Amino acid sequence: EPTVSTDGRLMVFNSRRPYPDGRVPEFNDLWMSRLGTDGIWGEPSRVETITTFEHEESYPTLSGTGELVYLTGYPDEGGTIRYDLYHARLQGGSFGPPERHPISTRRWGEGDPWLSADGSFLIFTRWDHAAGWAETTDLYISFRQADGWSEPTALTELNSDGPDFGAAVSPDGQWLHYRRDSRFRSVALQPVLDRHRPPSG
Repeated sequence: EPTVSTDGRLMVFNSRRPYPDGRVPEFNDLWMSRLGTDGIWGEPSRVETITTFEHEESYPTLSGTGELVYLTGYPDEGGTIRYDLYHARLQGGSFGPPERHPISTRRWGEGDPWLSADGSFLIFTRWDHAAGWAETTDLYISFRQADGWSEPTALTELNSDGPDFGAAVSPDGQWLHYRRDSRFRSVALQPVLDRHRPPSG
């Protein structure tokens, strides 16, 4: 589940590589690597400001403005792993401290984020922990506004009775790819944006 910066020189990805003290994490951490001037990717390093040994940090997506959105998994009071979205910003070659993303709630599970290159919209999945991921996970979208992020809306024209997830937009910005009924699907992106974008003013 890698993400690459718009200039193609920074990659962030999941890994369960051992820690320096020999511990092997049960859950994913986020790692990063930079492309050198020689065209060779540098030695990966753990994103220390974000990753924890005890929790899941995975499925990163990076905008051209240096904003990173990713999934965090942690146990709730009953021991069930809950999933929420967090974000952090690239600052001087590293990522700053993470914060829960404004669209993420305790009520739902959220994952599979895809942030547009200009950072103007975020597509992700949301599901009901009580009912189950496979039975309720659907695609949602939220738009960045002057005062924050818009209330997420379900992509009802794409969602089915089964799991709908794994959204990604083609490099030319024309197509939205996702998984539905265990198959890859593609639809034109612009009509989806036009239908769900909040009115301005």
